[in-house]
Amino acid sequence: MLRTVFFPLMRRRVGKFPAMLLVFFLSAVMHELAVAVPLRMLRGWAFWGMIMQVPLVSLTDMLRKRLKSDTLGNMIFWASFCVLGQPMCLILYYHDYVLANMGVQGLAKAAAAGAGAAASAAVGSLAGQGACQVVAATAGAC
Repeated sequence: MLRTVFFPLMRRRVGKFPAMLLVFFLSAVMHELAVAVPLRMLRGWAFWGMIMQVPLVSLTDMLRKRLKSDTLGNMIFWASFCVLGQPMCLILYYHDYVLANMGVQGLAKAAAAGAGAAASAAVGSLAGQGACQVVAATAGAC
């Protein structure tokens, strides 16, 4: 995205923030499509997960200038990325997929069976649709 979108916009004298916003927007659309197409459901979790990183960039830049250190900004990034970002996105898509394809009873069974059994049940259900490899490849795309 840097070469194909950001740098050409900077050469055309578009400001840094609008160029960054456009890059994040395009990336968010692509991430959402990477998840929505194999699961056959458009929910927006991946899109909003990417878009909500824009304020984090501004926050970490402000902290870096004020504290003259990258440490706190890195801690905020990794906490949001590893705790709140991808895991929360996967949980939300999993919840919506089970609810849409197995109903409320499927959601209750998945909750009663535990996370490991529920995840294998969902993958088994997807394998029947021939989408297991696609979902496994795109599961980290949030």
